[in-house]
Amino acid sequence: MSQSGIDKGHFYKSQLTSRAFIGMSLFMLWFILIYYFRFKYTSPFAGSWDEVDFALALDRFDLLAMQPHFPGYPYFILGGKIVHQWIGNPALSLSLFNAAMNLLSCIPIYLLARKQLSPLLSLLATLVIQSLIFTWLLTAQPMSEAAAISLLWWFIWSIQYALDRNVLWAQIIPLFCFSLLMGVRLSYFIVGVGLIYLWVMDWRRRPDHRFMRLLTMILLAALFQLIWIAGLVMSEGSIQGFITLSISFVSGHFQEWGGSVNTSSGGWLERLVQLLWLNMFWSGLSGRSTGIASGIGLLIAVGIIGRFLLPGRTNQYRKHTGLWILLSVVLYGVYAFLAQNIDKPRHRAPFAVIGFFLFMKYLLQIKGPLFITRGMMVLVVLLTLYQSFAGIQLVKELSTKPPAVYQLADHLEHRNGHFIIYTWEESRVMDFLKVPYSYKRVFTYEYFLQEAISRGPQRIYLTNHVLQGFDIQGINIRHQVTEVGAFHSNPLADPLYNKIILYEWNNK
Repeated sequence: MSQSGIDKGHFYKSQLTSRAFIGMSLFMLWFILIYYFRFKYTSPFAGSWDEVDFALALDRFDLLAMQPHFPGYPYFILGGKIVHQWIGNPALSLSLFNAAMNLLSCIPIYLLARKQLSPLLSLLATLVIQSLIFTWLLTAQPMSEAAAISLLWWFIWSIQYALDRNVLWAQIIPLFCFSLLMGVRLSYFIVGVGLIYLWVMDWRRRPDHRFMRLLTMILLAALFQLIWIAGLVMSEGSIQGFITLSISFVSGHFQEWGGSVNTSSGGWLERLVQLLWLNMFWSGLSGRSTGIASGIGLLIAVGIIGRFLLPGRTNQYRKHTGLWILLSVVLYGVYAFLAQNIDKPRHRAPFAVIGFFLFMKYLLQIKGPLFITRGMMVLVVLLTLYQSFAGIQLVKELSTKPPAVYQLADHLEHRNGHFIIYTWEESRVMDFLKVPYSYKRVFTYEYFLQEAISRGPQRIYLTNHVLQGFDIQGINIRHQVTEVGAFHSNPLADPLYNKIILYEWNNK
C-alpha cells in the first residue's frame, strides 16, 4: 500500500474515532441531564392506596396493618428507610431510592447491549431505555416497580455473565440477584426461568458431578430467599401467623380485589387489547403521546423492513440475543395478562421495557445502505430527545401538582360546618394525611343508607367511586346527589383515581 493510502486510512480512522468520542460525550451529557431532572422532580406525594402502604412502612413496618401490604417488599422498604434518615417525607424517600436504583441499572443495560453493539450504540440503546416514559413515570413514584426493574436488569446481566463464564462461582451471582429481586417485587418470580435455563446449560456443558452442582445451586438459591422471608416471619411473630396472612392476601388478590382475569368484567379479547395497546404501548411506552407513538411505530416499520428486505441485515441477532430473555419476557406477559390488575399499566412494565430493549438491540444491528442506517440513527436520536423532553414535563407535573385525592382532601378541609365524606379507596390517603374531618370507607349501599339515616341533618358527601360501586351493585342514586366539586391529576400516574368528583347527598 502506498504512503498516501496509509495516510488516508489513518485519517478516516481518526475521523471516525473523533466522531465516536464526540457522540459518546454528547450522550453522557444527555444522561447527566436526565438524572438531574429525575432526582430534582421525584414525587413527594403518596396518592394511592399502595403508595400509602409503602410510605407508612418507613415509620412502622407492620404487615397486618398493611404497612406495607403482603409480601412486605423488605429490601425496598430497607432502601427507603436508609434514605428516610436524611429525608423527612417518606414518599419522597422512596422516590429518591428509586431514582438511585434506576441510575445504577444503567450499568447492566449497557453491558448487555455491548455484547452485540459498539460502545456508542450501546450507550444509545441505554439512553433510549432510560428515556422511556415508563422509566420516567415509575422512577418518580414511591412504588416498588422502579427498584424492581432496576434489579431485574442486574439479574438478567448476571445470568448472561454466568453463561459466558461457565464457572461455578459465577452461578452464585444470579442466585443472590434473584433473592434481591424477590425481596423487592415478588410478582417478578416468573423471570426465575433464567435460573432454570442456566442450570440446564450447566448440566449439558459439564457432565462431571453435575447432580451435586445442581443440588448445591438449588440449596443456595433457597438460602438466599430465606434471608428476607425469615425477616418477614420474625416481624409477624410466628410462622403460623405469617402463613395465615399470606393465604389471606393471595386469596383476596386473585379472587376479590386483585383485578386478575378471574375477576375482570371484560372478555379475553378486550383484556388483551387493554394489555398490549392501552397499557403497554399507548400508556407505558408512548405516554399517551401521538408523537412518541408515531416514532415507535416508525421504528417498528424500519425493523420489519430490515428483517425481510435489506440484503445486509444482521444475521447474528438470533444467535446472541439470549432467547431465554425473550422467553422470560413472554412468560411475564402471560402472567400479567392472567393474574395482574389490568387497570394498572405499571404491572406491564417489565414486559414493555425489556421487550423494547431487545427490539432496540435488533434494530441497531441492522446493516444496509448508508442513508438507511444513518436515517434510522437520526430517527432513534430524535425519538429519544422527544421522550426525554416529555419525561421531564411529566415528572415535573407529578412532583409539583398534588394528586386528585390530595386536592379533594384540601378542598374538604376548607369547608365549613360538620360533615362526613364516604369514600372508596380515598380513605387510605386521608389516613396518611391525617385530615381533621370525618370520613369513612363504604362498600355497600345498604350500609351507606343506614349511616345516612343515622346522621340526620348532617351534611354527607360521596365520591364518584362510591357511586360507581353502587352502580355495580345495581343501585343508581345519582338523582339524589348534587355535584359540588371535581379534581383531576395525571392519568398516567394514577389510572384509577385521576378524576374524583365530589357529591353532596340530598338526605331531606
